Amino acid sequence: MLTHVVWDWNGTLLDDLDVVIDVMNRLLAAKGLPHIDRARYRREFGFPVRDYYTRLGLGPAHGTFEEWAREFVDEYDRRAPAIPVRPQARAILGRLRDAGLRQVVLSAARSEHLRELVDLHQLGDFFEELIGLDDHYAHGKLDQARAWMERHRHDPARILLIGDTLHDYEVACAIGAQCVLIASGHHGEERLSGCDCAMVAGLDELHTADTPLRAFLR
Repeated sequence: MLTHVVWDWNGTLLDDLDVVIDVMNRLLAAKGLPHIDRARYRREFGFPVRDYYTRLGLGPAHGTFEEWAREFVDEYDRRAPAIPVRPQARAILGRLRDAGLRQVVLSAARSEHLRELVDLHQLGDFFEELIGLDDHYAHGKLDQARAWMERHRHDPARILLIGDTLHDYEVACAIGAQCVLIASGHHGEERLSGCDCAMVAGLDELHTADTPLRAFLR
């Protein structure tokens, strides 16, 4: 029986895919590089983000990774308050809380920014912990996941991680948790289909698909 649900934030609960692509295209245009569309973004995006920037053509002639990351984050943060959470998110979080599951957010976003957005959307009461990074370089969240497990000594077999990228699957495997992937976020079905876990098209399918959450959402 599950005891915990660990949620990814960006792309899973927060519907920010199109904003992320638009902000990146502004950065690429400023550097004289071609735009990307949704298909290319989903093919190229990954962790660590430094490597993703390189795949898009950003190199020494355009500055440093730290400069690009700061430019991206500044524009993203400016637009972030207007980004919606997915329509089904609040109801699902409420059902799982009422069913007795404890919920956590594990994100590659900066901790301060994560808290601000969760509070803005009035979702804080659903989560017992918000786990983010200490900087804006989005190198990944495996260390944070392992540290959380070490602090609390949870049974990994009773934890479900829900995310939208290959990295989320990697984190789940590394800590021994179950995993469900959402194919409407930053990685699409093509990239996620090779993972040995349940995959759904969107959050609404958690009610009906064969996942560990179905019994809790009936």
